[in-house]
Amino acid sequence: METVFRNKRISGILGILPETSCDFEEEMRGGATPRNLMIKRNMGYGKRYRTKKDTTTAQLCIKGMQYLLEKGYIEKEEIGAILVISFSPDYYVPHISNQIHGAFELPVDILTVDSWAGCSGYIKGLMQAFCILEALDENKKVLLFTGDVRNRLNGEKEIYDTPPYGGDGASITIVENTEYDCEIPFMMKTNGEAGSLVSNRQGAYADLYHTGKCDLHLDTARESFLFYQQRVPDFVQQLADYAHVDLNEVEHFFFIQANELSVRKFADKLAIDKDRVSMDLVAKYGDMSATLNPIGIVDHYGSELLGGDGHFVLICGYGLGAEWGGAFLTLNNFIFCENITTDL
Repeated sequence: METVFRNKRISGILGILPETSCDFEEEMRGGATPRNLMIKRNMGYGKRYRTKKDTTTAQLCIKGMQYLLEKGYIEKEEIGAILVISFSPDYYVPHISNQIHGAFELPVDILTVDSWAGCSGYIKGLMQAFCILEALDENKKVLLFTGDVRNRLNGEKEIYDTPPYGGDGASITIVENTEYDCEIPFMMKTNGEAGSLVSNRQGAYADLYHTGKCDLHLDTARESFLFYQQRVPDFVQQLADYAHVDLNEVEHFFFIQANELSVRKFADKLAIDKDRVSMDLVAKYGDMSATLNPIGIVDHYGSELLGGDGHFVLICGYGLGAEWGGAFLTLNNFIFCENITTDL
């Protein structure tokens, strides 16, 4: 799919982080051994955020929503749709968007939608939000939530033989129409034949009577790494050609990352200066799936986006499906742009 969305913009991003972070050396067996430090250095691991054992994705999202309402960043009357992107839903039903809606006694004419997606979820969610805006009144906004909780703390110290890198967290992005002329070139690709590279088959109706822990399956991590190394750089250039964008004009690149190595190689293949690419997100937050895109934007720009100066960026996600997508857009005049820490 390729298209250009017009007169749409992001007007605010909030990241929601649990209060507990864990250091790589503390979680790895043997601690700061030469082997563990080499893995950390090569892959860019650092710390990751983990929720308490009873925390749900909806609870993180509701905390963030409460914060936005208390700060006056959004009014209930402005909300036209609640869109949630996650690959760790709390239940089959009710959906997370329904739980958010019910927690705040919102009007019944608000559209609520949950969409299942992994690391490609933020860019896929932006696409869905832009489409939903076409059907809403001009003054209504879409609240795009991302969130995943897969790394809960079990109340005792856990030691790992292989590197733990997943991180828990959520985000809220306000997407709205704008009267100013602007274009957002967008592209999305899918290869269902490669869907088994990263999969989670346990727990759904095809495996209703599963037993044991529900784990994400990578077939193998190396194959998944190579698959996207072969596709993402070419895809970025293809999107740039479609949008008539010179990559030298892009101020910053936001890639999803399970490790720093993958993004470093993207930058090398695209001949991008590494200071124009967020390299250290997995070291600061862990692999937060779709949430790492909005968290990364806040991490890099923060309050700079409250001003009127335009920041032309690429947002790119890739992962489960197999799917990969991206969009060029200008970020400015945000109402808010911050990450908060909760007690969850």
